[in-house]
Amino acid sequence: MKTGLRHSIGRAGRCGLLMSLLAAPLSVSLAAPAPVDGHELLARCRDERRVGACLNELIIIADMHDVVAAWGLGSAQWCMPEGVPPARLREIVLRFLLAADSDSDLDEPSTRLINAAYAEAFPCR
Repeated sequence: MKTGLRHSIGRAGRCGLLMSLLAAPLSVSLAAPAPVDGHELLARCRDERRVGACLNELIIIADMHDVVAAWGLGSAQWCMPEGVPPARLREIVLRFLLAADSDSDLDEPSTRLINAAYAEAFPCR
């Protein structure tokens, strides 16, 4: 008599188990995170316990901008010099967010605000 998981669930059960194991990561990875606005970005960048989330977004935006411009998919919105440290990017974005004319300016998506901060700090000449 055969025993064990392989033989107790049968072929159909094994296929179903395999499909659910393969699909599990997809169900997690397909869920898009909620968009971040300027209020959340400001909170992340001010909070030393969450500064990693802030820096992550700032670096991703800078990297994606470079890729889009290098591949000719869009024009350069700013001209950031090489080697700007992440802490400096954080200072630039914090200063930009804190200088917002009104609280409603921070309702904008964080990506738009980061782009505007970089364009102001690193204009192309």
